[in-house]
Amino acid sequence: MRRSSLIMLLTVVVCTLNSTARQSRFDFTRRGTFRSQASPLATVDLQTLQGFNFRVWLGTNATVGERAFADGIPPNDIGCEYPVNSRIEHLYGAGVWIGALVDTGSGSASQRIAAVTTGYDWGAQGPRHEMYGHQVARDSFFHTSILETGSPNRRGIDDDHDGRIDEDELDGHDNDGDWNPLTDDVGADGVPDSLESGCRGTYDRFRNPDPAFDNYEPFRYDTCHPDPVTGGLSRKSNKDLFTEKNGIPDHGEPHVDEDYAAVSESDIYVSYRDVFQDPAVSGHIPLGIKVFQKSYAWRRFVKEPFIVMEYTITNVGLNRLDSVYIGFFVDPLVGPFDVANLTQHKYVGYFPDLRTGYANNAFDKPATPIGVTVLGAPRPLEALRYTFSWNRFEDNPGTDAEHYARMSNGLIKPDQPVTSGTDTQFLFAFGPFESMIPGDVLKITVALVTGDGVEYGESPMKANAGKALALFNSGYQLPAVPPSPPLRVSIGSNSVALDWRWRAGDPQVDPMETWDDSDKLVEKLPPAHWRRQNPPEGKSRGG
Repeated sequence: MRRSSLIMLLTVVVCTLNSTARQSRFDFTRRGTFRSQASPLATVDLQTLQGFNFRVWLGTNATVGERAFADGIPPNDIGCEYPVNSRIEHLYGAGVWIGALVDTGSGSASQRIAAVTTGYDWGAQGPRHEMYGHQVARDSFFHTSILETGSPNRRGIDDDHDGRIDEDELDGHDNDGDWNPLTDDVGADGVPDSLESGCRGTYDRFRNPDPAFDNYEPFRYDTCHPDPVTGGLSRKSNKDLFTEKNGIPDHGEPHVDEDYAAVSESDIYVSYRDVFQDPAVSGHIPLGIKVFQKSYAWRRFVKEPFIVMEYTITNVGLNRLDSVYIGFFVDPLVGPFDVANLTQHKYVGYFPDLRTGYANNAFDKPATPIGVTVLGAPRPLEALRYTFSWNRFEDNPGTDAEHYARMSNGLIKPDQPVTSGTDTQFLFAFGPFESMIPGDVLKITVALVTGDGVEYGESPMKANAGKALALFNSGYQLPAVPPSPPLRVSIGSNSVALDWRWRAGDPQVDPMETWDDSDKLVEKLPPAHWRRQNPPEGKSRGG
């Protein structure tokens, strides 16, 4: 039986299924039903689907794939699919790992303890998550796109005319510090009391001062929204529900998220942190970090199947983090969804030249691979120390010290034989990065990548990993797509005439007016050249 519900104001799905529906698919010695390890302060997991022809479920529990859901069962049963609607699965679960030596004191009492926070892990106790979102509106998923018009997401443009460019992330927070509680605290709907209406009608200063009943007034009752079962009334004391006059910048209010920058045709942002540790995760030491995750996907402008994942990691704790390593634990499930014992039909490998770990299925057709490629880091990629290992990691206790040692040992395990066909996960890690004192930020970018084969085919995964890296290195400068010319068909006697000349008044954009930021050859022409004249606002390169 399946249940779905709409959570908060975002189109996200929470799904619960009877786990026995999958017994024919999984070896339940390791894919069994485990108790939820959600933090007491993160009582609901939210999920959203990212991508087009290549798509993956994202969760506020820092996990991608099927385990973005607490029960491991997405609404469409597939955690990561390519091609779309093919029912070819790729990910049971994957997530970022952050490892560091934590400086726990000062002076003679100081000591450094190896600690690792995992977005997703599978150990002896089953699935494990050590990062969660608040589960309030400003820490949930935010969506935007370069295709949107009339919104403040133009890249490289000062959308709010404050002299700064792209300074306020789309994250529900006042990043640029221009929010004024006296004028801007109007609630997450962006509508002040004077323009609202509700169960008692429109605004009246004395009789109906809060028509929508969204004001934070902790000693008053919400008489407009009684409990549907008991009829009881709750106080207007929750700042996450009553957002007007709550003293907190909220998405939708003036000067919150008013100048951000869309990168792709589907930008999805979410934040989570490890400071709400679940007591059930024994032995784990929270690092005190917050992660702002961005993901980018394209349908029209980029045809290759990859999704970029960008992680901005902030030390919000009290301790210094030394010798930081970043890892990605991947629990692949590769092949057609309905194949029995699919978990036993995998092999994994590593391309050192592209810094890409991957998994594939050579037994069940059709199957398409899944890989993780490092795109960017604060240090040059060639200067980093890389570790790649594969195993059934549930065979060890998986303490923080063991995790950190595995991330930082610098060993590259040889590729798994294609004919092995085992239930294998892999860990791909790199570092070290400089010490992070409280307030420091570390930014890492990777790509989930696939294709119609590993190295061969019309669109192989290895080539697509290279194209993802090239796109990142270009600053996501997409090639301009000239508009299709207006085709006119004239039927004559024993003839058909085709005319595709652009003429003034045609609804399509004049191809001669199409600006291409990525054209490095044309920008060498003098500024007065006809191909460089009249650049659009904010454009200085290309032509």
